[in-house]
Amino acid sequence: MAKIGKNIIDIITFNLYDNPKAIFREYVQNSADAIDNAVELGILKNQNEGCILILLDKDSRTITIEDNATGIKHTDLNKKLIDVADSSKDRDVNKGFYGIGRLTGLGFCDKLIFETSFPGESVKTIVEMDSQEAHKIIFDPDDPSNASEIIDKMSSIKTESEKLDEHYFRVTIKGVHKISNDDFFDTKAIINYLELVAPVAYDRTFQTFYNGKVLPYVKDNNLKLDVYNLWLGDTQIKKCYNTSIYDKTGKKLQNDEVKDLKFMEFYTNSGEMLAWGWHSISNFNGQIPDGYQNRARGIRFRKHNIQIGNEETLKKFHKEDRGYAYFFGEIHIVHKALIPNSQRNDFTQNETYQVFQRRLKEKFVELFDYYQDASKIRSAYEAINKVKILHQQIEARKFLNNSEKEQFVSEIKNAEIEAKKRKEFLEKKKESLTADSTKYQIFENITKEYIKEDKPTYVIPIDLEQVKQNVENGKFLFDDLHKLNRAEKKLVSRVFGVIAANLPDKKLIESLAKKIKEEFNK
Repeated sequence: MAKIGKNIIDIITFNLYDNPKAIFREYVQNSADAIDNAVELGILKNQNEGCILILLDKDSRTITIEDNATGIKHTDLNKKLIDVADSSKDRDVNKGFYGIGRLTGLGFCDKLIFETSFPGESVKTIVEMDSQEAHKIIFDPDDPSNASEIIDKMSSIKTESEKLDEHYFRVTIKGVHKISNDDFFDTKAIINYLELVAPVAYDRTFQTFYNGKVLPYVKDNNLKLDVYNLWLGDTQIKKCYNTSIYDKTGKKLQNDEVKDLKFMEFYTNSGEMLAWGWHSISNFNGQIPDGYQNRARGIRFRKHNIQIGNEETLKKFHKEDRGYAYFFGEIHIVHKALIPNSQRNDFTQNETYQVFQRRLKEKFVELFDYYQDASKIRSAYEAINKVKILHQQIEARKFLNNSEKEQFVSEIKNAEIEAKKRKEFLEKKKESLTADSTKYQIFENITKEYIKEDKPTYVIPIDLEQVKQNVENGKFLFDDLHKLNRAEKKLVSRVFGVIAANLPDKKLIESLAKKIKEEFNK
């Protein structure tokens, strides 16, 4: 008979997850499965009656995770709590199915305690696992204990009386080890993590899209979107999507936000649904900045509404690496053959996943076109606006010399030629788009950003001769050096022109000119 060595315990408890906060995800998903089971058995009326509560106690170095679901029957205790990697859960229906998630906390504490009671039973069962004892055995080269023997040696079971109608499951992670920055007790960090990972409802700032778009889509297509009540202390956890896009300083971008959601579906060659999802539509003024308010950026995998991987997991499917940062979005896995790997940072490699990856790449080419189109449309309007801006500068601008006046006239002329080309591009672009298409919507959104009038004039026709005359009448930069004669002003202007042309930082020109004027007007 094959022997399962003791090192397997080390692998599945102390070395399985690269992100320690994954322990919260593992216990939350187990509680979510228990709530579903409680609904099926009639213990709870629906998912909304279920509750998952996380408590952090830094002083006692204790984490508690509790739910009000079925609990575990005393007769099922060994099968569901003591046995390892022997889960009978349905991989297609249940969120946790490897049978190792409940041991996750062992790698980060001194003792792991499970307390549970099943409705109709007058006992509470308590299982205590000693992590330090497990460590001692695993790292003792002279101890021949196998994996099963280690579980038996480190575990103890006892019962206490309990009310018949009580039903719950409680995990107590006791003597939590300190890690970098002590993240286990950083309430904000844990909330931020759960807001991205957990199967919870959307934040109130996203409710317009959730109620008006996501929920109708789910109902119309007979799909399921699991949502549970999850609390960390007195804070209810919600997904951190919102309709605003923020800059790196935390301020809302003035000219961009989530305008709409678009849905996507993925199928096998035989027509079976692989996944469905949504992505944001904005003006795509650039990549969504990396920052706290935008922490949900990127299109992310979810199965049973639990995140798989992170914002960069799907980066490899985009046409270019930066493509992921233009969108918010989710892809909800449906097909039973798409199975999360044990670390839940991707899916197990199989034929179905290979097909799915091809579908993702095909879809993401469309997304690439969206923000590329947006960039071209925006550039066209910027070129058109440049003519207007230059024209408005004529009266206020002060020139160094006649040569600069000539250059300015030439700049206006070239800008006008370019603006006419861009106007033609915009007209042809609009004609080529179907009115109900996403690209048309993007075109219209960006147009509204640049054009405020009901009947806009895209390019102000410019009389170049009049422009020349206006520029000719323009003032020179050093005309207000009243203490200098005309020849001296020309000399100062000429010298300053040489300096300005060789300044690495052109932003200094204005302040330097001001200093010169102050000096010569003393």
